[in-house]
Amino acid sequence: MTYRRFQGIIAALLFLSVAACVGDIEPVLPEDAIQSHRGVWIGKSLHDTIGTVSVHDADGDALVLIEANFSLSPVPGTMVALGRDGYVPRAVLGALRRPQGRQVYRVPENLRISDYNEIWLWDAINNRPLGLARLRGA
Repeated sequence: MTYRRFQGIIAALLFLSVAACVGDIEPVLPEDAIQSHRGVWIGKSLHDTIGTVSVHDADGDALVLIEANFSLSPVPGTMVALGRDGYVPRAVLGALRRPQGRQVYRVPENLRISDYNEIWLWDAINNRPLGLARLRGA
């Protein structure tokens, strides 16, 4: 096993353990949440990633909404993360719940959404990008 492959496996285990600790309870996006940013998915690493994503403020909580038009070919170990001109491993929001359709992720209190300008879909097992959405003001 190569060192790079070993690093990828360790990173995947770390991300999956973080996701397990956070829990897989999907937050509810309140109807009165205010949209602050929006982006369109761009496929990476030869993956078709389509749809839109938006960031909302709900009573001081930042929520990321992957919208109903979202689709990605299923890849085990896919994580949703924030990025700043690139993927940021410490800014993982959790494991992708499903490869199609609407889903909501809460931004942890220790992360400020204003510090990031992208949302990433990351293959934690093979350490590669699957999709990217650059965020723009609403």
